[in-house]
Amino acid sequence: MKTVTSISGGRSSAYMALHYPTDYYVFAVVLTDHQPSTPKDPGLLRECRSRIPHFTASHEADLTLLNVLRLEQEIGQEIKWVAAEYSLDQFILGATQNPGYRAGAVMLPNSRTRFCTVEQKLKPMFWHCFNNVYDGEPMLMNIGFRWDEPDRVDGWTCDKDKFDYPSSCIIKTRRQQYRNIEWRIGNFPLYQDRITRDQVNRFWVQKGWQFPEISNCRFCFHHRPIEQQRQAELEPANLQWWLDMERVTGNRFGKHSLQDIISQALLDVFDHKPCHCTD
Repeated sequence: MKTVTSISGGRSSAYMALHYPTDYYVFAVVLTDHQPSTPKDPGLLRECRSRIPHFTASHEADLTLLNVLRLEQEIGQEIKWVAAEYSLDQFILGATQNPGYRAGAVMLPNSRTRFCTVEQKLKPMFWHCFNNVYDGEPMLMNIGFRWDEPDRVDGWTCDKDKFDYPSSCIIKTRRQQYRNIEWRIGNFPLYQDRITRDQVNRFWVQKGWQFPEISNCRFCFHHRPIEQQRQAELEPANLQWWLDMERVTGNRFGKHSLQDIISQALLDVFDHKPCHCTD
């Protein structure tokens, strides 16, 4: 069975990549057309475009992207960067031509309709693995859920290891026909070895690595209000994209608009749920 590590760019998946070697490593990038979010370091931008030619910017912090490059050197093996054909902007504004997708429909992702995760992370990862790794048997994929995240492990079902992909198209109706395939088997080595967040954090402090205060996609609707307020201070350029998307669509990413959240004098005043799309 071939083995693959899913890299998010956060502390846990990086720890997992170093301590639990696999045959392949994959990092899915959430793309945006928002020019102010383009990495300011020309060297970093050059590296991003060498891996994803249509890269303009991403919703990962620059430090996350740098750490993935650094991690590749640390493990001594290529980390394959993958991305969707379309940016998240295009998915939100309905500017896609994907068969079976809401082409022309304007909508925001949220905790119930997480097409940002599906379209920008899971599908690109699936297609890369299916075309380059899959040999007819499911791959064993390491996923960075820790011992102190039992709900994430318990919530994993076999449906998450299956994928409906277009196998043919009826020309007259332009309808896709889909095939269901079990392409991976989720594996959780950090959970199995009882590795906790404190252990992971101590490891990176001892190594002298720095990570973003709030990992993974900036201003994600799964982040707590206090985290979104802090990100507004750290990432004002990227903040504008999220505010613009809510304004253009007339909708909200979460229960409350991001503008309302960052305008609050008191921090962490709204209900929230933990993030389930990062490590």
